[in-house]
Amino acid sequence: MQKHFRAMQKDCRTMQDLNALMGRSCDWVRVYLENNINVREEDRHLCDGIGTKNYRTKEILP
Repeated sequence: MQKHFRAMQKDCRTMQDLNALMGRSCDWVRVYLENNINVREEDRHLCDGIGTKNYRTKEILP
């Protein structure tokens, strides 16, 4: 049972790491997506709802 619990903990940490990576990636590329005239309209919102920082308010989101 303990071995199974440790494996679940590792999986949770991996998911948290992946979510953090997605958030940081979207934070980094968001301004480009929103402002580059060569980005298609449907691609401008790829990162909506993803990320840790709200650039408009400089507020860190949960």
